[in-house]
Amino acid sequence: MLTVEEYWLLVELKVENALLYQTSIVTKDNKTAGDSSEPLCRPLVTMSYTFKKEERLCSKRRIDGLFHNGSSFVLYPYRIVFTLAEPAESTASVPVQCILSVSKRRFKRAVDRNFIKRRMREAYRLQKSFLYDFLHEHSLHLLVAFQYVGKEKLPSAQLHQRMLQVLGKLKDESSKLYLEMDH
Repeated sequence: MLTVEEYWLLVELKVENALLYQTSIVTKDNKTAGDSSEPLCRPLVTMSYTFKKEERLCSKRRIDGLFHNGSSFVLYPYRIVFTLAEPAESTASVPVQCILSVSKRRFKRAVDRNFIKRRMREAYRLQKSFLYDFLHEHSLHLLVAFQYVGKEKLPSAQLHQRMLQVLGKLKDESSKLYLEMDH
């Protein structure tokens, strides 16, 4: 048996799906939403908080091109290398393909490197919508390398905060590149 709160949560999810797929919307009054009645909630474009294979940068040719032709900046504990990808060569479904790396020189044990990469991946996965909205709006595709340059393991709260700052700076830098393209 569903509680009242669970029921309305399900109704809100149905409204979001209806908005995404241009179907009819159910309101609290059990009426079909149209011009006269107000929908249950405002239209939202939901973002998937996943990190799929298409979002990972795996191609050796693209990785080499990224490090040879890309721009970079450092926002401790991350070093970011990025470049605009050609629309024909990038995956059309995702605006960003990225690679995460941790220095073997600084962290000798694979357990520590994997731990940091897992935290970096989690921070990126939860906050990537900040960057994705901008890139979808301007039809841009980025290739990005997130390199951990810190000397010790930092708390995940600090990694999340820095990742948000990194994504903001990436958004600013990609907007500069967009403006340089004569748009």
